[in-house]
Amino acid sequence: MIKYSSLYTMIGRYYPFFLNNGNLENHYLYVFDSPGINEETGNPTFTMRKVSDRSSRKDGKLGNGLDILNYVFGSPKYPVVGRVEQITKDLMRKKTPIVTQKGMEFPRVDVQNLSLQKTLLINLRGSLRNRHYRYNPGRFIDVLWTPTEFVVFKIVGDKDGVSLSPIAAYKNLDVGMIDPLPVDLEKLEYKKDKFQIDANGKSSNLSMVIKEMEWQSFERKNFVK
Repeated sequence: MIKYSSLYTMIGRYYPFFLNNGNLENHYLYVFDSPGINEETGNPTFTMRKVSDRSSRKDGKLGNGLDILNYVFGSPKYPVVGRVEQITKDLMRKKTPIVTQKGMEFPRVDVQNLSLQKTLLINLRGSLRNRHYRYNPGRFIDVLWTPTEFVVFKIVGDKDGVSLSPIAAYKNLDVGMIDPLPVDLEKLEYKKDKFQIDANGKSSNLSMVIKEMEWQSFERKNFVK
């Protein structure tokens, strides 16, 4: 039996998924959850449960845990149903995890090590940015900064290149960005380079930098306890 103490540090943590970076208004909020034990392996399982939804959905339902996967990897005409298990494995960059899925729930993953949870989160957010974000000046970027907080950067620059300028930090639960944290943004350490963007507002180099910053979030101390 795998010990809970070494694997469950992300259980109960909330993570925002903003659906575009024009104004960071529409979003889903998910929490890592443990639905129980895999009876076949005896190992605990983890999943992501949607707890908040501000989007274009008309029914107002929170029960569709597949919403984030559909938004990133599907479309109204081609939903992800039937591909969920493979998409989840691809996000974790592993062939071995046992992934099960039923109904409209986010898939359950047999816990093998904590890196699966981290990799799933970072790659899912990276895939969201790759499909729906643009890096044109005036837009915004939300970056996971600590285990429970994120920083919002404004994209500044011109045709010669763009860079990031931090404007506020928030708790992950504060997806409405109502209560900015008392943070000295000038002390944040991040790459202040200029990045070239293409005609579609994309930049592979900036995407990699943001992903690297988010990987570092697991090791940083929280701004506020």
